[in-house]
Order: sequence, then C-alpha cells, then structure tokens
Amino acid sequence: MPASAAGLIAIPAAAAAAYFVYRVLRPAAPPLPPKAPSSMLETVAAMTSPNSIEFLTACAERVGPIFRLPMPLLRPLIVVVEPKVARAVLDNPSHSKPLFMYAASESVAGNVSTIFSARDHSAGSKWQWARKATAKAFHPSHVHAMNVSCAECYTRWMDETLAPAAANGHPLKMCDELLLTTIQFICDAAFGYQLARDEAEAVLHDTQVALEVSFRVFALVPFSETFWWAFAKGRAHRVASRRLLAFSAKMLEAYRSLPDGRKAQMNGTLIAIIDGNAKYGSDAERVAEILMFLIAGHDTTALAVAWVLSDLAHHAHDQAELRAELHAMPPAERSKSALLAAVIKESMRLNPVAAGGSVRQLEQALPLPGGKAVLPEGAIVVVPFGVLFRRPHIGDAPNEFRPRRWLAGGPDADRLADVHPFSLGRRNCVGQALALAELHTVVPMLLAEYEWEVVQSPRAELFLTNKPEGLMLRAKRVTRTS
Repeated sequence: MPASAAGLIAIPAAAAAAYFVYRVLRPAAPPLPPKAPSSMLETVAAMTSPNSIEFLTACAERVGPIFRLPMPLLRPLIVVVEPKVARAVLDNPSHSKPLFMYAASESVAGNVSTIFSARDHSAGSKWQWARKATAKAFHPSHVHAMNVSCAECYTRWMDETLAPAAANGHPLKMCDELLLTTIQFICDAAFGYQLARDEAEAVLHDTQVALEVSFRVFALVPFSETFWWAFAKGRAHRVASRRLLAFSAKMLEAYRSLPDGRKAQMNGTLIAIIDGNAKYGSDAERVAEILMFLIAGHDTTALAVAWVLSDLAHHAHDQAELRAELHAMPPAERSKSALLAAVIKESMRLNPVAAGGSVRQLEQALPLPGGKAVLPEGAIVVVPFGVLFRRPHIGDAPNEFRPRRWLAGGPDADRLADVHPFSLGRRNCVGQALALAELHTVVPMLLAEYEWEVVQSPRAELFLTNKPEGLMLRAKRVTRTS
C-alpha cells in the first residue's frame, strides 16, 4: 500500500481512537432532572390550556419539584418549584428571557421591541436604559400622586355603579367592572388621559383579541403571522392591534398638546419620561412602549383586587375581622392595617395574577442541590408561581386561605420569604410599587363601606394572567352604629 494511502487511513483511525479514549476518560456529565410523566402531545395540550397549573402541580407531586417537560423545543424545558433553586434562577442577572416566548407581544406593538420583549439586558442595551428611565415613574412620590388618582377613580365608580347596584341587590361581574375602572385610572395617572367608559370597553376588547391571537396562534403556528391576511383571526388581530397603536399615539399627542403648565405638573409621569427620552429611535418605539405599559399595568392590578374580594367573600369571618380593624382606624391610616397587608399577601399567594410565573434562559449551568443533576446552560426554566406558592414548604395548609400566617411572629414567617408574586431579579415587575399601593387603597375603600357575598364563584382561567372568570359578587352597604 502506498505510504500516502496508509497515511490517509491512519489519520481518521487515530482521530477515532482519540475520541473513544476521550469519551471513556472524561467525567460523566451530571444527569438532567427527571422527565414529567406525560407524552409530548399531552404536555402541549395541557400547557396551552387554562388548566396548566393543575397539570404542573400533578407533575410535581409525581416526580418532584424539578422536572423536564417534553415539548417540541431545541432546548430542554425545565420546571422548577423548589424555592431555593427558583430563587437562584430568577436572581441571577446573567440569565435572560427566552426571546421566542416574549417576542409574541411585539406583534401587538407593531413588531417593535419594548422593555417587555427585549432579551438583551447588557450595559447600554435598550432594555437597560428604558428600564432605568421608566422606573423613575414609580418613585414613591409619583406613586403617591398616582394613588390619589386611583382613589378618585374608584370613588367615582362606587358612586355611579356600586352604590346603585347595592341598593337594588344587583350582583356585579367583578372582573369587568374592575378592569374598566383600573384602565381608566392608569390612563389618567400614568398618561394624563381621561378615558371614557365606552372607549375603555373598546380598548379592553381590542387588547383581548390582539393578545389571544399573538400568543395562541402566532406564537404556536409557524408562519401564521406572515400569512395573517389568510384567516379571520389573523385579520381581526391586525385590526385590533392597529387600533391599539392608534389609541396609544392619540394619548401621546394629547400629552404633547398640553399647555406647558400642565406638562410641568406631569413631570416624572410615565408618558413624560417616555416622550422626553431621546434614546427612543422614533415615535413608533414610544407608542409601542406606552401600549405595552398600558396592557401590563391594568389587568394585573384589577385581577388582584378581584381575587382579594373573592377570597374575603368566600371567608365571611376573615372579611368581618378585617372590616372591624379598618373601622377602628382613621380612614387615612387604613392602608397601613397589618391585617389588610396579610389578607392581600395571602390572596396573592393563593391566586397570583402571574400564576404562570417567570421564565428564564440559563446563560450558565446551575448544579442542583446534592450535585446529582444539573440545569444545563441554554435550558429554558419555568418557575410557575401558581404551583410554587402552594408547595408544602409554605407551612400548614398551603391550599387554604389563612391570612394570619403573615402576621409578625407567625410560625411560617421564614418560609413566606419564598412568596414573590412580582418575581425577583432584574426582570421583576417594574410597576409593583404602584400595584401594591392600589391594592392597599382600593380594598379598604370597598371593604369598609360594603359587605361582599358570593353570587357565583370564579373559575381560575390562566392566559398570560390568572383571571377569576365568572366571579359575581353582591355588595350590601355596611350599617354602622356608633
């Protein structure tokens, strides 16, 4: 055999031998977490249904608090409901949001990147400068001013809608009423725009249509967004998203047309910050940012209030106890009630509006306790709050409404540090201070003046947010003898 031919044979043989030795001698990679006991089709069906939390809860009970989901993805999809590992995932600043899961919101915003969809959070990135700037709108001084607007909006709703309904014994569809009132408040407080009820109804309708198609069609069906014109839902999405963008542009122009004195009064508000930030490349980017803040800001808080009222209406003793504490306090001090804070925290634990939790893509591997398994680099990790906050580590009766577990000195105090409904880390909820302030203002207003009883219990419906669908309550004005 010619030497050249022998050399050609020897080279791949040596390479194969070297690779074999490497495979034999290299340390074995830590195994991945166990797989959920479901097929890919079963998993996809469950995770795209309103019952995904129940499905994940059942998986955790069968295979443990960390497990893989069989999904048609190129990366492992891992669910974590172990508190220490969940905190490590969310707190790590290097981990990012997976683009394909959050970019669906861009189809609502004219395919423009916003603070909510931007994946890059490195120094100088759009996410960093936009987050830093808009966070100033939620400084305590601005939150106080917005909360005054919140109280005014809800006082008006109580006078115009709640009082007549209570007088006539008519039940209220709580989600509808609270969503309408909260979006009016957000438009006024954050954007300086007076939103009429019929206009609010139109915005809420278009928001629902646009989000449904973006996340349930465009995000799941390849090329459906490209060929939006070929099917009815795609065309409805285009109409709804264009109307939403036009509405956001209308709010921006309304702000710009204000007299200088009124603009000065709005200094530090969200719309003033977005309009004045020269780093936005165009008004299209500003309009998209305004729209996404409006969408993210109204339903989360409204639904949180609805869940609190639902929990109190279902637990008459806790409702009466909290009302008595509120009545013993001056109205201006009621937001500081310790029992009120406990009720709100317990309701947000049992029924977190962001029940689906937070999702991160790991930029580095994360060894699991005991060193027997690892969350690999590149994995997509889901931390579903609707499961995590009801796990046994919470304490006694994790599925029961027990507000007093939150009071100072309670036996579960240390464990409750793992309840973080606004998420953790750099990508936590930028508007959480306003949301909490609204809850601590609205709930005592509604509870001090009215008793609430259940007409129709809700069913938890999870799509982006956890909604108490179908909740109907009847209010009865409180008669005080003093």
